[in-house]
Amino acid sequence: MNLLDKIVFFFYNLTVAFLAVLFMIISLNLIPISMIGEYFHQLYNSPWQSVVSNVVIGLIFFIFSLRFIFMNTKKTRKSDNRAAITQSTEVGEIRISIEALETMAERVGRQIIGVRELNAKVIPTETGAKVAVKVSLDPETNIPETMTLLQVNVKEYVEGFSGISIDKVLVVVKDVLPKAVNQRSPLK
Repeated sequence: MNLLDKIVFFFYNLTVAFLAVLFMIISLNLIPISMIGEYFHQLYNSPWQSVVSNVVIGLIFFIFSLRFIFMNTKKTRKSDNRAAITQSTEVGEIRISIEALETMAERVGRQIIGVRELNAKVIPTETGAKVAVKVSLDPETNIPETMTLLQVNVKEYVEGFSGISIDKVLVVVKDVLPKAVNQRSPLK
């Protein structure tokens, strides 16, 4: 939703909130029924300029309502398509969820010696997917060798088991964690 849509949506909601409060006030008989009747009588008998302006205001609200409805359904469809990657085969289509691909990348990445923690995020592309990996390493791990091995293993494993082309494996070394401390200290 862009800035203009947000502003229009704000004023639209503000108007609906005002009408809701007005409806409650009328329902509680805080405004005499004769005033309401007089308002509608004046509205019905008003000159054509005010009728046109009321119709235009109503039409604007109707158009905004339709726009917000269609924006909501479009966003839902878009998120459904993004939640999985579709691959066509001779027999039909296969949809593999982003979550399944992330699980594959994390499984193979955690098997590499020196990797202590790992989180993977799969980003769909037009030709397949990219995998972004954040890792925390054990101390004294050779970072260039380990990260190259991680990239190769993640790419081969995910491509091999999913059939989806992995364009890139992006790696960020988030942390080098200290050695695990023994819980009991040696006696002196």
